[in-house]
Parts: sequence; structure tokens; C-alpha cells
Amino acid sequence: MPRKRTMVPRVCERCGADFLARKDGLPRGKGRFCSQSCRGLAQRLTPIAARSCAVCPTIFTPQRTQDRMGKGRYCSRVCWATERRVALPRPCATCGHSFTPQARMPGATPNLWCSRACSAARNGTHEQRFWAKVDMNGAIPEHLPELGGCWLWTAARHRNGYGQTVRVDGSTVLAHRLSYGLHHTVRLTRAECVLHRCDNRVCVRPDHLFLGTHADNVRDMIAKGRDYNSRVRRMLAAHQAWLAAP
Repeated sequence: MPRKRTMVPRVCERCGADFLARKDGLPRGKGRFCSQSCRGLAQRLTPIAARSCAVCPTIFTPQRTQDRMGKGRYCSRVCWATERRVALPRPCATCGHSFTPQARMPGATPNLWCSRACSAARNGTHEQRFWAKVDMNGAIPEHLPELGGCWLWTAARHRNGYGQTVRVDGSTVLAHRLSYGLHHTVRLTRAECVLHRCDNRVCVRPDHLFLGTHADNVRDMIAKGRDYNSRVRRMLAAHQAWLAAP
């Protein structure tokens, strides 16, 4: 059976009218007004006390809705964002475009740039940063001395020995492929391969590189004896020579 509600007589604090209120609501601050109209009017006429901001020493008066909901601790959105570590829109330090950076922990360096490209632009263009990591005093290939010295990539390398870097958009690319693309102002597809004339994997000199397909790359590998079968034949020949030695 439903519990019977106990009603007690009360006097409205706004208009003075008599009404009945639930007894179990009195401890929670209920039963003060006879209607919603009297409660709303009383709340609108009650003055809101000024208070100091929880972040800065500014004295302010919060909105009535915030005061009723127990909020209104901050004088502005800037102070609210400072307390809660929420990032606000700001202009980019490079291009001036307005952006909203990611929130960071207190004491961390603020994000001043809207994109990876703007962040990198402070150290020069993408092409300038690329060539700054190249040593142009490499060795001359013995089998093709007419090519001149190699330009060696000095930064990160892939596990297969080729140089590795990052494009402006953040994608990873092999250094010699990016060098060919920068020199010829093209962006290569996955089906296109960049081959080395000098057979030096870390070389990024544009005139040491030429474009081909995967089949061209395999034929060039076989012709230069760098495939698996050629290596096995060289190993067997060396082993037989060692056995035949006195």
C-alpha cells in the first residue's frame, strides 16, 4: 500500500496565505510558499550578495540562476578556464588564425600555433628543414664515380636502412622519396618507387635517384646482385674458396 502523506498547515512567506505542505519536505527547505508564483517572485526580489572570485580578487555579483544552483564562483570565463584548465580561443602566433588549443596541465608551455605546419614554420620552410639534415660531403660511388658524392641523410632511419622523415601533414615518408618529390614538385603514389643509382640507401641527392615501378626495382636489384639468390651464391663461393685454401 502507498505510504500516507502527512500534511501540515503553513503560512506563505510571500503573500501570507494559509496552505498545506508535506511534513517530510520541511527538513529540506520545502513548504515555504503556497505556489510557484510566490516562490519565483520571492527569489527575484531577494538581493544577491556580492562575492570575490575563486581565482582572482575581483568582487562580482553572479547571475541569479547561478546563485540558486550553487555556482557563480568565477567572475569571468577566463577565470573559470584557468581553474578548470580549459583552453580558450586564441590567435595563432604564425598565421593569426583564431583556434582553440588543447587543454594542458598547469605549468605546461601553452600551445601557440594552430597547426603542425604553423609550428614548424618558425624554423623555416619544410624544404629548408629537410636539407638542414643532409650531409652533402658523402663518399663517391666506386662503380659510378661520374655521379659525384652522395648526399647522406643524417636524421632518423627506418629499420631497413633508409632515411625516414615526416611530411608537413604529419605522415611518415622515406627521406629519398621526399627528396625526389621536393626536387620535381610531385607527390608520389604507392605504386611509384624511387630507385638509387648509387646503391646507397641513405643518399638523398636528387640526381642519384630515378623513378620506376616495383618491377623496375626488382630487376635493378637482381642486375646489381643484391637479391637473395645472388647473396647465397657469393656465400657458397666464399665457403668453397675457404675449403680449397691450403
